[in-house]
Amino acid sequence: GREDGAERPALVSDGPAFTTFGDRVEVRNSDGAWTVWWAFDPDSSLAPGAIARFVPRDEAVPLVDDAKAPGTINDPRHGGLGAFGWHHARRAGCCDAAPPLFASVDDAGEADIDPDHAWGIDSRSRAPFGVSAISHSAPERDERGDVGFQVVLDFSDGWHDPVLTATYSYEFYDGSGELGGGVRVWIEIEERCGDSCRAAGGTDFPNAFVKEPKIVAALAPLPDGSIRYPHVTVFDDGESPRAIGQCNLGELGDAASPGSSCQVGRRQLEAGASRLRFDEGLGGCPESECFHASFRAYPGGLPPRAGASLRWSDERNGLWAWAAASDRRACFGLFGAGRERAGSCRPPIGETAGGCVNVAGDPGVPRQWELHRRGGWGQALVAGWTGGHGGYDCPLASRAFGPDGETWGIYANYSYGPGWDLQTEP
Repeated sequence: GREDGAERPALVSDGPAFTTFGDRVEVRNSDGAWTVWWAFDPDSSLAPGAIARFVPRDEAVPLVDDAKAPGTINDPRHGGLGAFGWHHARRAGCCDAAPPLFASVDDAGEADIDPDHAWGIDSRSRAPFGVSAISHSAPERDERGDVGFQVVLDFSDGWHDPVLTATYSYEFYDGSGELGGGVRVWIEIEERCGDSCRAAGGTDFPNAFVKEPKIVAALAPLPDGSIRYPHVTVFDDGESPRAIGQCNLGELGDAASPGSSCQVGRRQLEAGASRLRFDEGLGGCPESECFHASFRAYPGGLPPRAGASLRWSDERNGLWAWAAASDRRACFGLFGAGRERAGSCRPPIGETAGGCVNVAGDPGVPRQWELHRRGGWGQALVAGWTGGHGGYDCPLASRAFGPDGETWGIYANYSYGPGWDLQTEP
């Protein structure tokens, strides 16, 4: 796809070039230089597997830069392009306090789940509550001249290793025509803490729970600290894409403050919301290049390019389907439990349990994307489902892991300039 009327400067290219290092790879195409780490950086908390840095061509200032201080990917400053994470909980605690890298906006003493039972796990955190192992393949060119490789992350929760595996399959492409340059990435999430975690716990009921599985796209500020793109336009997946939503990103309050987010809601996702254009307004980027971040479902277990991407709201594939499956699974804490009744994981419509379920009259866990800002940083948080403000609340939205080997696929595309690629055909 491309923006109507947009023209990209002519660029003669033989395809992407890449340089490998012991801990990372840098790929350069007509969009710029992209860096993916496949090892831990001892000097930062950047997320291996994700695109940690992107410098547009002919520019010196990075548009993506995750080489920052410790912090979770719920913070708009962190996660680069594609860091994965979730809020994890267990019914059997272990620790006196939450890990220092995990923060919640809940005030002390007001959490629904105490810190002995909940942790934030994401690509920026390290084992025992985070990434426990990393492997990768060597970058190589395919018959189209694109550069591809894989990065595989295993995650631990302190008892079980791995509880989950995330596999990134990258494809960097080049061009100066309508498509332009960019990055395709297929992300497969494999659950590995279902039956095996129950067996390890020695009980018949689930004791490991997941809430808000998501990937993020975080863009860095300008050198003076101001936000680079003050606006985001949401497009559907039609042949002539329509703008079906927008967010004045620069006018939001800082993340976790009142009025600090815009939602791409369930109705927009069902209508085909696929592409987020970071821009200067509905007119695009008349003085610069826009940045496009697209997210779609992909069949779990299917190799990259073996099938087409699907709408995010696909009922059988992707994180939306994981949410649908989780609606039928056990929750960490029951609604309405007491001396007179057993409680339920599915309260009646009209009861949101503090915004944890049945939001806006839609049954079950909330399915939405969120757009956030912190200072000059802008972020898209692309979740299967959301739940409250942090890891310690909304036990109703914290659902049991599925069976070992259950997989969910995501297709993402990132591009700087007029082109994008939703891969609606194999």
